[in-house]
Amino acid sequence: MKSFTALDASLVLVLVAAGRSLAQSASSSTTTEPTATSTSATSTVSIPASCTAAVPASLQMTGFEWFNSTHNLDCSNPNYPAGSIVCWNTTTVCSPDDTTGCACTPYCYTGLAAPAYQPLGYGPPDTINITIDGETCYKQDPVGFRDYEIGEGHFDCGSAADQIGFYGDSNSDTGNIGTVYWNAIYSLGVGTCNGQVPRYEGSFPLDCTRDAGGNATCTAPVPITLPFVGWE
Repeated sequence: MKSFTALDASLVLVLVAAGRSLAQSASSSTTTEPTATSTSATSTVSIPASCTAAVPASLQMTGFEWFNSTHNLDCSNPNYPAGSIVCWNTTTVCSPDDTTGCACTPYCYTGLAAPAYQPLGYGPPDTINITIDGETCYKQDPVGFRDYEIGEGHFDCGSAADQIGFYGDSNSDTGNIGTVYWNAIYSLGVGTCNGQVPRYEGSFPLDCTRDAGGNATCTAPVPITLPFVGWE
């Protein structure tokens, strides 16, 4: 039987120490959580030096409120039978059995009083109210002309031009995200650059609450910076 020498003992001690070092290294290792990233759009387009005085690097969204109805009249994607008629006056919808003093018109006609856009059986209209760089865009859907589904992109802001758009979802109790873009076509204090209109865009969390009818009201943690992302 081979004798156990001092050299053998030293070798054992070295191996044990190495093993302990590896074990300690493994036990102290932790899983690193991914670093949170900004939800704002990142531009790969720069603003020429000759245009920086007229085109700011970002704009501020200082107001945001979205009311998302569960069953409003939809004039952009009709959700009613062809030939539907609503009877109304300036303050209310009239019963089909009593139309005295009321006008009766097809659904979604242009230029009607507000009650005509909430026929019996339908909920209140969708609305959105956004303020960017001191300018406010308010939109109701439906309103009888240039009707767009709010939350699916472009919506009317006083003209047919694609000045503003919003993408959002209010279906979840938490984790909803909204995105707003702003093409500074008519913006006060924002110019063009070589005939090009600057575009600003950003994403942000939506804080949504629901009423008894399930309608959602969503706000955003303003102010929110909308960085320049390119040209329209």
